[in-house]
Amino acid sequence: MGGVRILADESVEGHQRRPLPRAPTPVPGLLAGPLQLQRAAGNRAVCALLTAGPATTAVVQRVALSDYDDGKPLHDPSRLTDAQVQATDEYSAYMAMNPMPIPMRDVEPADALLACRLFLRHLRQAPTPVAVTRAVLDHWLSVARGRGAVTATAEGTVGQQGWVQVNAGDVVAPGAAASDFMQWMLAGGRQPDPRTGRLNCWEMVLFSAFRAGYVSVAQLRGLYTAARDAMAASGDSMAFPRTLEGSLRSTSEQIYDPAKPDSARPLRGDLVIFQEAAGHVALATGRRVGGRIEVVSHWPPPDGDHHVKLTTVEALLPAVGVAVAKFWSPVW
Repeated sequence: MGGVRILADESVEGHQRRPLPRAPTPVPGLLAGPLQLQRAAGNRAVCALLTAGPATTAVVQRVALSDYDDGKPLHDPSRLTDAQVQATDEYSAYMAMNPMPIPMRDVEPADALLACRLFLRHLRQAPTPVAVTRAVLDHWLSVARGRGAVTATAEGTVGQQGWVQVNAGDVVAPGAAASDFMQWMLAGGRQPDPRTGRLNCWEMVLFSAFRAGYVSVAQLRGLYTAARDAMAASGDSMAFPRTLEGSLRSTSEQIYDPAKPDSARPLRGDLVIFQEAAGHVALATGRRVGGRIEVVSHWPPPDGDHHVKLTTVEALLPAVGVAVAKFWSPVW
């Protein structure tokens, strides 16, 4: 990991970010072998040692994720190539954790890639310097696995569940709501059936997080109760989806604009919001299909099918009547 990585100083509006120097102190246990020698003796010496010949025959050079914390659009975690991420100290440290002792799971390359991208997003958004430690790496690996599990659960419901609309009247009288999820949350109803349950778009996402084991019934009910109370206190029917939307966000808002080639893109497990939650909510798969951003969506557009589907942000934007989508990491 190369030691403590210092973030670029967060800018004050009107002032540019200015890079702070890295601390040279190594993090124990995260550097070993050629990389540690390289940092101490230089790239040429290590190459010569590895090849027993001129340094021109091999290149040993790694970077830290914090090297991409420079505000450049092409260094957004969604735009780095897999090869760029795999060439970082952090990715190398993740893969060096294998084999993990039983019953722990080995680190899969896909999990390590997503963990690095999520950590880089944190580096770029965090207001204070971040030290790279084993505990920090473990945290982002856990988050990556969770986001992947929730997304995989949602992907497993493609072709299932039935979409229904949720409105303010359902919040006031949840026992009569068309949504099984609303009845479950606020009227003591039964848990929806994963295959045939009736839910709206954001409820599919929340139900996937519950089924994957990353949010509890109590947490979900707390979200719905707080949103209902906000609507009652304000007298504004939009307070319910807006309160939910704010409660589910864990990172700064970013914008995906298909018209901009250097636009940031959602990572796997991100919530993708079309204008606002009341417009539409989908879950990013982290894949691109034909150059478009793929999402798991539970809404009739763009094909009229009322079941969960795989589609793209670009296909959904016209249905909402907006040109861009916003996205961020959820709280799980």
